[in-house]
Amino acid sequence: MSTATLERNDLADTIEIGVLRRRRRLRVPVRFVRENPAFAVVFSAAAVLRLIVSLAYRPALLFNGDSYLYLKMSHTLKPDPTRPLVYPIFIRALSWAPGGHNLMFLTVVQHLMGLAVGFLVYALARRHRLPRWAATLAAAPILLDAYQLNIEHFVMAEVLTQALVVGAGRLAIDEHRGFVVEVADHRLAHVAFLEDLAAFAVDHLALVVQDVIELQGALADIEVACLDFDLRLSDGAGHHAGLDGLLV
Repeated sequence: MSTATLERNDLADTIEIGVLRRRRRLRVPVRFVRENPAFAVVFSAAAVLRLIVSLAYRPALLFNGDSYLYLKMSHTLKPDPTRPLVYPIFIRALSWAPGGHNLMFLTVVQHLMGLAVGFLVYALARRHRLPRWAATLAAAPILLDAYQLNIEHFVMAEVLTQALVVGAGRLAIDEHRGFVVEVADHRLAHVAFLEDLAAFAVDHLALVVQDVIELQGALADIEVACLDFDLRLSDGAGHHAGLDGLLV
């Protein structure tokens, strides 16, 4: 067999392998839809709803005060006493992507995050052996709730927080990630200790403040009594009856 024939055969094998891999990739979502038809319908409806919202309310919804401050913080990256810096950093990171300076890009990403959270809830429910209909019901509030769609279209930190919490929960309850669970339990133990310590300090501080207030009241009473006694000695008992009425 000639070298040219071998090369053609190798090329044909490579093309065939590539086609088979693409077919396998297509089989995975098709098989998932066939095995989970109810969730596939709910997920598709959720995706269509998010597309409608994205087109109807372009580029984004802005909450008076918070949204504008988050956008400002994404430029300055200066911490704020009442708002975390994580969401502004998230906005700043998205701005580096092509089209990232458009607020519609941000809301589209947040809608995709909402879909991902819904899918993750369904996957977690199925992983823990809930039936398909129950897992679909568990994911439906995230995928179809009007408030969820609304908050995903706002320039607000709720969707990012939601995704981080659900993702952390996914890691925490994964039975194959014992190390993660152990570390999380260790951190939570430290947090609980610090919380108890803070509560103890606040209780004692409240007692100290109460004692200080009572001491100030007692000192004020003593000061008034001394002033009254001084006035009586200086001018006589009857000359300051009106003032005595104010002091008592």
